[in-house]
Amino acid sequence: NGVIADLDWKKGFITKAIQTQRDIIPVHISGKNSNFFYNLSNIRKKLGVKANIEMLYLVDEMYKQYDQHIDIYFGRPISWQSLSDKSPVKKAAEIRDISYSLINTK
Repeated sequence: NGVIADLDWKKGFITKAIQTQRDIIPVHISGKNSNFFYNLSNIRKKLGVKANIEMLYLVDEMYKQYDQHIDIYFGRPISWQSLSDKSPVKKAAEIRDISYSLINTK
């Protein structure tokens, strides 16, 4: 629908941060993949293929960014102690939202 966004973030990084007692630093990296990448994703979804085959092209997409300008934004650290106040899935979604909001802090 004309919106480019990550898939849902999984809870693994939350549980690992708690397990290792490490804070999380939200990061947003600007950039865009090729139309081929996004079209392949849309076709895969329309065909009902669950395997994320477009990810096979992610390294190629990265190399296409050579000699391009990419902005990287860092947020404030989130303490590992605060991660257990909600379910790991909800906390992952919250940190995803924080990371996306960083592009508005130029």
